[in-house]
Amino acid sequence: MKSPIFRFAALVLATPAFFACLAEDLVVCGIPTTTLTHDGGNFTESEFRSVTFTLKADRQANIFFTLDGTPPKAETANCKNGPTFCGESPISNIPFVYDGMTLQYFAIDTCGNQERVKTDILRIDRAPTTVADPPPGLYNKPITVALTASDESAEVSAPTIYWTTDGSSPDPANPNVGKSVGAAQIPLQNSVTLKWFAIDNNNNQETEKTGQYTIDALPPLSEASPKSGFFDGAIDVVVKIVNDTGTLYLTTTGGIPLQNDPNGHTQTAALQTTLTLAESTILRFTSVDKAGNVEHAAGAYNQEIYVIDGLPAVIATPPGGTYSESELTITVTGAPASDTNLFFSIAGGAEAPYMGPFTIQGSEGADVVVTLRAQRTGQVQSVTKTET
Repeated sequence: MKSPIFRFAALVLATPAFFACLAEDLVVCGIPTTTLTHDGGNFTESEFRSVTFTLKADRQANIFFTLDGTPPKAETANCKNGPTFCGESPISNIPFVYDGMTLQYFAIDTCGNQERVKTDILRIDRAPTTVADPPPGLYNKPITVALTASDESAEVSAPTIYWTTDGSSPDPANPNVGKSVGAAQIPLQNSVTLKWFAIDNNNNQETEKTGQYTIDALPPLSEASPKSGFFDGAIDVVVKIVNDTGTLYLTTTGGIPLQNDPNGHTQTAALQTTLTLAESTILRFTSVDKAGNVEHAAGAYNQEIYVIDGLPAVIATPPGGTYSESELTITVTGAPASDTNLFFSIAGGAEAPYMGPFTIQGSEGADVVVTLRAQRTGQVQSVTKTET
């Protein structure tokens, strides 16, 4: 049996911190535990603007923490300036500084017992975002709009999308509202005003969005005024799209009016244009509206023929220009067709009556000159045109 004197001696040799620890808590003198008033996780944007945190140890202790994700150190020299901040427990009004803030902390009690470093990651749970594909706009056929919602909390549950196609607000209580989780497919046959938003599982609501979808499947219609005829002197011809908005494509030099004309024979105009014609002209034109509807199938067009001062008109198709083919077939058109005689010559050769399409051949970098002549029956005067 040990002597009581030795027990007393042991007590005498104990440190003052030991007595303080026993005086503070005779039951527990182990490792301290620090708690955060909010566990790491997601916070709404409104919470981010107002929430603060408190670190509290389960006993009298100093708490050390960082806000930048670096491990805190048990030092008090720069507690106010960081990166390690410290103070006696509890420490209140710790700010939510940035999204993804990593808060690391530990406590050291009056016995010198040090807690292991704890880590909490704090994130902002922003409102979900919904995108529409294809985007609002003008289309020339019925479409299906895909709404897709994304959100930070989607790993828990995808946001719920609410939408309407009648222009009303997509409130969940609206009897006309559509509803789908994560994504939605909305077929549109006609023009509509689509409205939508999403709500995530934390009740964060996206700002309501509105998209105007216009479905225009009707082709445009273009016309020229005046129509074909015989005229004394120069005239002004107005060419316009009469039932829509879009672009006119027209040519007076032969060929087919093209949207992409490599040789520049096609003129373009928005909705309407006026041409001043001082000589007999074969006018060809078509149109494409803003939705991409074409007035004519490929190779087709409107045509008007204007005979000025009784003289004929003559054009070649394709007209003069630069072509990649080594061989071209030329068609000649004269007007008025009923009494116009056509002639042609190639590369300065002998003139021959035009009886139908003919072929010209060339080599890279070499020009081939075709001369056309039109003469009305009974007239001495003729019209000559050169194409290269």
